[in-house]
Amino acid sequence: MKSLLYLILLTIILGLGYLKFAPPSQLSESAPVASANPSSASSPVFLPTRPLKTAFFTLEYPTNATASAVVETPDALTWSVYYWGPTQKAQTELYDGYAITLTRFETAGENVAQTQADSDRQTSIDVCGEEVVTPVTTAVIADQSALTFSGGCLGEASPYYFTVQDILYRLTIMVTGTPEQTSIYQQAVDSILASLTFL
Repeated sequence: MKSLLYLILLTIILGLGYLKFAPPSQLSESAPVASANPSSASSPVFLPTRPLKTAFFTLEYPTNATASAVVETPDALTWSVYYWGPTQKAQTELYDGYAITLTRFETAGENVAQTQADSDRQTSIDVCGEEVVTPVTTAVIADQSALTFSGGCLGEASPYYFTVQDILYRLTIMVTGTPEQTSIYQQAVDSILASLTFL
């Protein structure tokens, strides 16, 4: 059981590490996309969008954001959309911008969202300490009833756990920057989430 917790923690860290250290790349499973430098524009809101289409979902994201190539592991597929603000440096943790990561697990059945949320929360407690991790609560994200918790020492990302057609998904969102930037970035994240449609 302990090795499973560490595997889950490793998956989270690798996913966030990919966002923190990977150079900008592009993705569209349906059509090629012109290269975009996420830090070249000052505002990710109210820009033209491009689609991200997969066999499982579609969404629209601003043209000045970047969608990374799908990351495959034996039990999951992960897609990311992120934007680096004008002060963000590529080789550091995200401190100016936003990132949305959607993981589709090869896990189905009853209570899988609760089980995964509890497991990830326990991993955060094991690494960071219980005093900085909140209990699992309910929320609504991208029109999905979800479970979530916050806190920890692994970044300011907020994970949400839900099922679509009995398949488990984890949606992780990070928004960071100055208060003014954060407000703009949150609008962009909200518009991306509003466009998210599961197939």
